[in-house]
Amino acid sequence: MKIIITSLIVLLYWSGITFAQPVIDLNQITPELGDVFISSDVGYEDVSGQTGVNQIWDFSGFSLSNSFSIVVIPVDEGLESEEFPNATICAKGTDSSMELELYEYFSVENSQFISYGNRTDVNGFIIGTTYTNPKLDLPASFSYLGSGTDTYEGILSGSFGSDSDISGEVGWQVVGYGTVVIDGITFSDVLQVEYTNVYELLSDNFVQTVTEQQFRFYVGGIHFPLAIFTQTANSMLGVPVDTSFTGTITLPSNPTGISENAVEKNELIIYPNPVNEDVVNIDLTVRDNTEYRILLYSAEGLLLKSEYRKGTGKMVDEFNLPKGLSPGVYHLVIDDGFSLINTMLVVE
Repeated sequence: MKIIITSLIVLLYWSGITFAQPVIDLNQITPELGDVFISSDVGYEDVSGQTGVNQIWDFSGFSLSNSFSIVVIPVDEGLESEEFPNATICAKGTDSSMELELYEYFSVENSQFISYGNRTDVNGFIIGTTYTNPKLDLPASFSYLGSGTDTYEGILSGSFGSDSDISGEVGWQVVGYGTVVIDGITFSDVLQVEYTNVYELLSDNFVQTVTEQQFRFYVGGIHFPLAIFTQTANSMLGVPVDTSFTGTITLPSNPTGISENAVEKNELIIYPNPVNEDVVNIDLTVRDNTEYRILLYSAEGLLLKSEYRKGTGKMVDEFNLPKGLSPGVYHLVIDDGFSLINTMLVVE
């Protein structure tokens, strides 16, 4: 399985009536400490022919495994964070099934979103990239059909048994906007970005060239792409070696808001919390006879339980916890079809 962590980008705005171009405002995309995302490997879908305006990208057919969790943590808690003194943001990804942890280091500088590198720990083996010339992931703002490029260089440690020099060029173009459907949830005003990354690895005069083509889907109020589909081609000394295809779908546990919520976030109360029994009460206000879902995740991002409910107005809902939960921290998520509201639940 290949996990790809990319930059954290939001807020898009589009008027379908006036056909105004979507614009990303950097002031509204900076992630916050404690942001939680649940990511699933779903396989590759070729969306290269689905560009332009008013598109509908339906990814409902994918099975979401919720295999990977991403949490924004303080930089000084990241692996080998001292190697990234200018970073102000650290995104930690965890895949407990593979005993894998990935740390990505970023900052916002001069109205640009900058990547400084990463570290990956797999069963104690550490590999990572440190950019001596940092990589511009995306600029302060851009709109439909906007484009740009940037060059970068650095050192990849732990590869081929030694360090490798890395240098490359990234390019991006906004190629579409419309609606994304995932797992019964509809996301409007989505921006589609084609992102390319071509780089060379040089180690002991041995050259490997990697070409990545990504299609990313961003929506307002979410600090991570909803979907990423990547095609990666490798060549050695100019000879093609292999091509891989991957896809991930990522849903947030605590977005700042996608649209008008059916469940009122400010009126959501979970009690008792901490809990030492098998049931918790959820005090919430629901609009318009809405169907919503209650999900319980482990701290590692594994889905433990999911139930559908329906209600109207101010109500108290009881949620039975799975038997035999170990003491610790869990995430109780309310999915109302418009956004996901995350509450930390402590089990004693």
